[in-house]
Amino acid sequence: MLGDVAAHRIDLAMSAITDTPQRERNVDFVNYFSAGTAIVVQRGNPAGISDLAGLCGHTVAVEKSTTQVDLLARSQKQCLARPVRVRTYDTNADALLQLRTGRASAVLNDYPPAAALATDTRTRGNYQLASTAQYEPGPYGIAVAKDQPQLRNTLQAALVRVIRSGEYRGVLHHWGVTDGAITTPSVNGGGT
Repeated sequence: MLGDVAAHRIDLAMSAITDTPQRERNVDFVNYFSAGTAIVVQRGNPAGISDLAGLCGHTVAVEKSTTQVDLLARSQKQCLARPVRVRTYDTNADALLQLRTGRASAVLNDYPPAAALATDTRTRGNYQLASTAQYEPGPYGIAVAKDQPQLRNTLQAALVRVIRSGEYRGVLHHWGVTDGAITTPSVNGGGT
């Protein structure tokens, strides 16, 4: 999606995209939420995973080109002789299929969708969170082409209005993710 924004094939992208300094090289972000990575395991946690160190020696499925791939790469140094076997997939649904069918011991996912998997009546029978920990929290951003400052600034102003109105907090409360609330939307906050 970020390439499509930068190439003007779409005007903006908003889909749980973590704002990072590397991504800011190609697009601007209007930051609207803060979330980290959670560890999703099979219901009952048969592998007994409770934290990142517990992933050592296990197969972990993740969606390719996500911040979770980078987090696993940084986490490998704590595993020594028992590295994490990282398997990447085109979509998060593909990664979750690996977990559900026992071909992976865990999936790393952004906290809000991970919490939804663990609580939604359609999926909670298959998944749970390994813990309530969120690793490396960072800002989510709405991506806008760098040469579209007017659109970026309009989005930021609209978010200010939604936050001030109380609707923002109401939506986060409805989905059980108020911990990720921000008070002021920033631009390109991924490096701070």
